[in-house]
Amino acid sequence: AGFQPQKAEVKVVRVPLATSERDPQGLGGLALIEYFSTAKGEQPRVTRPQVVDILSKGYATQPAIFTFDLVGTPSDEFRNTTKYLRYDFEAARCEGAQVQGVGGKICQRSDNGEILPTISRHHAIFSTVVAEPTGGSQVANGLLVGPDGAEVLWIVDVSAPAANWTQVEPEVQTVFASFGIGSQDQLAASRESAVAGSGGGSKA
Repeated sequence: AGFQPQKAEVKVVRVPLATSERDPQGLGGLALIEYFSTAKGEQPRVTRPQVVDILSKGYATQPAIFTFDLVGTPSDEFRNTTKYLRYDFEAARCEGAQVQGVGGKICQRSDNGEILPTISRHHAIFSTVVAEPTGGSQVANGLLVGPDGAEVLWIVDVSAPAANWTQVEPEVQTVFASFGIGSQDQLAASRESAVAGSGGGSKA
């Protein structure tokens, strides 16, 4: 999906939390579960900056990333009993070879050395971790499974050229406000809570 003319993009990604070669004990996933499953009013053992570091590292370390900077102040909110986290970063990609020159790093074509532009995009990330019931079926080895089911990370990534971000921000807030994960009953409760909080009229 996208908004024109700012060339914004919206991606929704579902990532089952699991162990990996880099993280054989699944510590990163366990930290995310701890943070997002901590009830409202309670203090998780994992800090918000630590969670942002875990979530953003996968993007920041991609080979094509030319520059990466976290921007703004991360924030979280509860909708019903589900916790959501927002953080922002700006990144530029190099679709060629990254070469360290006298004046700093440059991006160039690998065949003829032509300098390639690197346009910085602003990304707003909205994420949560929820347990999805497995229905008693067997799950793949390495998946992190809690009492309520397989633990799954959901990510909404809205991005646009950094230079146009202020024009896109209102749309971004609308996208995030409309996003929710949970059972039908949980989502209905969230919508009713949002209506009550905004001073809305009677329920349809």
